Amino acid sequence: KSDFIKSLAQSNKVVSLTDEDKDIFKIFNEDTIAIPNPLTIDNHEISTLDTKIISWTGRIAHPMKGIDYLAEIASRLPDDWRISVAGSGNDKLFYKYINKYRSRDKIIRQGSLTGKRLKAHYLNSSIYLMTSRWEGFGLVLIEAMSFGLPIVAFEQSGSNEVLQAGDTGVLIKNGDVEEIVQALLELIADKDKRIVYQKKSLERVKDFDIDTIVKQWEAIL
Repeated sequence: KSDFIKSLAQSNKVVSLTDEDKDIFKIFNEDTIAIPNPLTIDNHEISTLDTKIISWTGRIAHPMKGIDYLAEIASRLPDDWRISVAGSGNDKLFYKYINKYRSRDKIIRQGSLTGKRLKAHYLNSSIYLMTSRWEGFGLVLIEAMSFGLPIVAFEQSGSNEVLQAGDTGVLIKNGDVEEIVQALLELIADKDKRIVYQKKSLERVKDFDIDTIVKQWEAIL
């Protein structure tokens, strides 16, 4: 840690992914700026928001990704709704939580997805859920937004940044399963509300255009 702090102080410029991290790094180097990751997935389609599926994408890891929360949330969804889970990782631990909360019939386990299969994962869902306890940024959020998905996420630095403190998505106090389930149920029951958040997602994702982000890096380099 001490070596890392020294390297921050000696750097010509420090670049963080979020404003929250920028404020921390500025303690050690005043010449710190925030540049987010760009959207790199090539997509020109948006979800119809008609399927009864919520998508989740990430490493199956604990505690960071909140797979315990994911399993509990799934158990409390309406009978005809499912969560499509994409990503590799500790499936043994994941199924331990799935069995604990008796949510096996609510989970569609996709495994690791890329290319057309990853796009289909997003397009075939009507809401995107993030259960992470912490994230450095949350690239999957802007991927999901590019498909016009409404976002529901626990608060942490990554989702706070992408969702602009709740202006462009639904942010819930981290770990509050009761509130995040309620937020999902409200979106599930109201397609018009899903459409409102779809528009917010599509507008916000423009800020992560790769050409825009590259120009910010070029200005530094």
